[in-house]
Amino acid sequence: MSLTLEVVPLTLDRVRKSAHPVFPVRVLDGMSSALVVFAAGFYGAQDAIHVADAGLVGTCVDVDADKLLLMEAMYPEGWEFRVADAFAFARTWRHAHRRWDIVTVDSPTNLFDRCAADVEVWCDLAWRTVVLGTGVETAVEVPEGWRVSDVVQRSDYRGGVFWTVLERC
Repeated sequence: MSLTLEVVPLTLDRVRKSAHPVFPVRVLDGMSSALVVFAAGFYGAQDAIHVADAGLVGTCVDVDADKLLLMEAMYPEGWEFRVADAFAFARTWRHAHRRWDIVTVDSPTNLFDRCAADVEVWCDLAWRTVVLGTGVETAVEVPEGWRVSDVVQRSDYRGGVFWTVLERC
């Protein structure tokens, strides 16, 4: 008896079917550009797919070159894919005064606190909104001129995983 392994190509529709349903898509209304950091996890099913479906142009950043290459083949034309450390990328573009309408930060859970500590950097990169992955014990010091407009629970993992939405006042 021989076994055959069917290889199903990864497509944007397959990513869409595995998309996490609680991303706060309402914040994407009226926006045109997005910076998606830690983008390659689940091929963007947590956040990038929602950005694409809303018609925004995305810049995806991650250290996983292989996954970004696959994403580049799937996501809309005009999207950028940068192999880089998210923290270094953010600091570089912050100093260059580059901005996107929205910044999504879907880091691994072990980086929630580090990402929250850099909330001012993420906010400096966003014209309007930052969607930050946080945990139940993550402390977010909201920068002046910003406010937390929503906190959406994503899962019960480690006591709770959330999207914390910051919007410019």
